[in-house]
Amino acid sequence: PWPGGGACRGMAIDLPAGAVDAMDLLTYTNLKPPACVTDYFAALNAGFHLPPSAGTDCALGWGNSKPLGGYRTYVDPSGAFTMDSWIAAFKAGRSFVSNYPLFTHFDIENKDPGETYIGTKSTLHGDVTVKCALPIQKVEIIGNTGTLKTINASGGSARSISAGFNVSRTGLTWIVARVTGTIGTPAP
Repeated sequence: PWPGGGACRGMAIDLPAGAVDAMDLLTYTNLKPPACVTDYFAALNAGFHLPPSAGTDCALGWGNSKPLGGYRTYVDPSGAFTMDSWIAAFKAGRSFVSNYPLFTHFDIENKDPGETYIGTKSTLHGDVTVKCALPIQKVEIIGNTGTLKTINASGGSARSISAGFNVSRTGLTWIVARVTGTIGTPAP
């Protein structure tokens, strides 16, 4: 039913069959953040390693597609920028999606997005840096056990947040970062 009609309708069959390469988290649909990540988190909880993706399916004449062309997938090919290196990095999960904020750094124990940490530490250290032309309020570090850490912008909102953080490793199988901001017009 609306909202969300058709979202992830075939995933119960397609995921175990290996027919899914990535999952769109941000698109111009009726599922808005954070509801659009619920199925993604469920897939991660079930043990599927899926890179996040986004699509701009923008309807310019409609007026609801904001920011214009704003839902994007960013990939770090780590080396020569070719179509093959981009696809390989995307499949490895070295990507993030955004509808405006830019993650300029995110790591857990010096492991970049898509990499796996193998070690015995009970507490994991991470670093995150986010920049945006619009004010942002917080960065949430989320894992399969829930929200692990919330990093609030100084003064309630800012155009960048950069912080180190520590989280307990107990029960964790995956970790992501999510930034929350305001809707508005970018500063000049």
